[in-house]
Amino acid sequence: MFEAQIAHSYEAMNRKDLDAVMAAWAEGGVFEFPGRTPISGRHEGKEAIRAFFGRIFDELESMHFTIRHVAMSNPVGLTLSNMVYVDWTVDEVTRDGRRFSHDGITVLKMKGGKAVWGRDYFFDLAGLEAMWPASVAGAAG
Repeated sequence: MFEAQIAHSYEAMNRKDLDAVMAAWAEGGVFEFPGRTPISGRHEGKEAIRAFFGRIFDELESMHFTIRHVAMSNPVGLTLSNMVYVDWTVDEVTRDGRRFSHDGITVLKMKGGKAVWGRDYFFDLAGLEAMWPASVAGAAG
């Protein structure tokens, strides 16, 4: 059951469906993104997380996640607090035609079926930082 919920969320990412992605997040959620890029850092609250994903969707022509593995710390207690681990590959094309492929893991803390905390881990931060150089439009000064 939880695998279907995770698959649904990543399918929404592939469609760049911001409302469907945000439906999985709690109001007070926190998402942490690695690296030293204009989108890196701690995004606190649902609106900040929405702005984070919205920026990614705006900057990318396309993205496609392939989920390799999903694990949950307590599969019996689906409505309780749980840690979910998603091992993935994402293939992305930027608006200017650059292509990137990244491997990583997302760790999510779930409560009541909603993400309250999450963090992405990329296996190659240099590739991520090449995709999101400091000169990307709207980069923080």
